[in-house]
Amino acid sequence: MANQCRKALALLFLCVLVFVCNACHSYTPKSGHLQTQTALSDESNIGQGSNHDLRADEDDDLSLDRRWYGVEDLEALRAEQSLNKVGHAPWPMQLDCGNHQWLRYCFIDEDAADNLLLILAHAILIWTPAFEYAGLSIQPDTACFDPETKVYDYRCICGTQKNGRKTSGDALLITDNREENDKPETWSTVTESTLGYDYRSDKKERHHIYFGHINVFPQPLSDGNFNMLVRSMAHELGHAIGLEHEHQRPDRDKYVSVVWFTIQGYGAAKKKVQSALAAEISGNDVNAKMRTVINDMRLANKYFPEAIQFIAGDKLQDHADFFYDDDYDFGSLMHYDSNAYFDSASTKRDNVRPLVRQMVTGKVQAEVSGIFMGGSDGDAGRARLSALDIKRVARLYPGTDEQQRKAEKLGKENWEPFVVGIPGLVEPIEMRPNPIDTAGADWKNSPGPNGVAGKGAVIMQYAAAENPTEKGEGTGKAG
Repeated sequence: MANQCRKALALLFLCVLVFVCNACHSYTPKSGHLQTQTALSDESNIGQGSNHDLRADEDDDLSLDRRWYGVEDLEALRAEQSLNKVGHAPWPMQLDCGNHQWLRYCFIDEDAADNLLLILAHAILIWTPAFEYAGLSIQPDTACFDPETKVYDYRCICGTQKNGRKTSGDALLITDNREENDKPETWSTVTESTLGYDYRSDKKERHHIYFGHINVFPQPLSDGNFNMLVRSMAHELGHAIGLEHEHQRPDRDKYVSVVWFTIQGYGAAKKKVQSALAAEISGNDVNAKMRTVINDMRLANKYFPEAIQFIAGDKLQDHADFFYDDDYDFGSLMHYDSNAYFDSASTKRDNVRPLVRQMVTGKVQAEVSGIFMGGSDGDAGRARLSALDIKRVARLYPGTDEQQRKAEKLGKENWEPFVVGIPGLVEPIEMRPNPIDTAGADWKNSPGPNGVAGKGAVIMQYAAAENPTEKGEGTGKAG
C-alpha cells in the first residue's frame, strides 16, 4: 500500500507548487468570440456535461489531435505561427515557472462562492491525479494568494482583493447563473463552459463556467445530488482545460451507437422536419429527412438542437485530416452517460438509451451496454479521471521529462492512487482510479469474454472494486 500510495498525502499537488511559483503571471495576447459548451439542463441531464452552443459564424479552432478530441497543443500552434489567432487552446505558460501552466479561477460574487465552493473544490480533487503527470494546475487567481500565510483563498471573488491586487481578466469566471440569489425565478438551469484559453482577446470574463445545474435540485443538497453536481463540475473543468466529448470523436460509430429517437426533443424535431420545405432537407420520407438532420450541424441546430451534443465531430467541423492512434475511452470523464438527455417516454425497454456500447453479436445487452461518465458505474460519487483522460491532459500540458515518461505509460497502466484534500476546505480522502475501460480499433476481432468492447478485458490494476460487475456495472441506469 505504501508503494502504491507513494503520494500518501498529496494535499492538492498545486498547493505545493504555489509556494514556489506564487509570483507567476501569464502572457495574455488578443481575441474574438469564444465557442461555448451549453446545456439546457433538467434533472436527467445533471452530470452529463454540456453541449455545443453552435452559431452560424462558428470558427474551426477545434482540433482532433492524434490521441484525443479537444484543442490543439501549444507547441503545434506555435509551429504554425497561429497561437494569437485561436480562441481555443491550452492555458498559457507562466513566466518564471518552467514547464507549468495554471488554470486560474474566481467566483463572480459571494453568493456564487457560497453555493459552488465545495462543489468546485471536490471537482478540482477529481482532477488532482492529472497534476502528477502533466504540467497543469487548477487554482484560484494569483490575486487571491496571501504572501504572508503563503496560502490561496479558494473563495476567490473576482475583482479587487483585500491585498489591493485585482484578479486577472483572463481568469476562469465561475457563476451559479443566478441573477438574484434569493429570487428563484431569476435562476437559470443552463450550464455553459468555454473551451480552453482564448488567445485572440484581452476581454474580461471571456473564460467562464455558468453552472446552472445547481439550480435544478432542491436545497439543501442530498449527498447523491451533491455527488452528481461534483461530477458535472469536473466535466465542465475538462472543457475549460481544453477537452471535448469522447463520444463525439469522428470514429465513435465503431464503438457506440446513438439511439436518436430516445433523445429529448426527437418527437418535436420530427414534426418540424415533416412540415419543412423539401428543398432544405433531402430524403424521400420523414425518417430519411431525420437522418439528414442528424448528420448536418446547421440543420440540427435549426430542427433538433438537442442532437448536437451527440453528432460525431466530423459532422460538426472539418476533421478529415485528423486520425486516431489511441483506444476509445468508455471510462472518460468527458464521455456522456448512457442516460444523457434520455426521453423516458420514448421507450419502455431497459436496454435502450441515447448512448450504448456496440456489441460484437449486434445485440444490445442491458447488463453490459451501459456507459457512465468517469466510469462512475451508476454512482456519481465514484467518478474519476480515466488513465487516458490524464494522458490527454499531459499531451496538452507537458510537464517535466519524468512526468512525460510516466504519462506515456497510461492506458497500458492505470494511474496511482492518491490521498488528496484542500486544507481547511476538504478533509483528506483516498482517490483511487476506476478500472481501465477501453476498446481499440480491432476490438471486434478480439473482444473480452462478454463479447463486448472493453468488458471482461479491463485492466484491474488499482481497481476501485474487487469485482465491478457485482456493483451493477452496465445496468444502463446513469448516476
